[in-house]
Amino acid sequence: MGVRMEENIDQFLVHEALDRCHVIHCLLSDHLVNHPFVQQDEEVLRLLCAASDAICVAYQMIGNCHQK
Repeated sequence: MGVRMEENIDQFLVHEALDRCHVIHCLLSDHLVNHPFVQQDEEVLRLLCAASDAICVAYQMIGNCHQK
């Protein structure tokens, strides 16, 4: 499974998707993963860390697409 770049896609859309991944990752990290309640609940912390990791993977995939 990978991101395929269509030749006619606007590069701005790729940049915008990268930015949105960054914004979401920052929100998850700064406002949820590091929240005192989340820090004391292992299951919630695990889920939010998995979500954050998935956003990071998506960011990398989009970035690799941008390079092509």
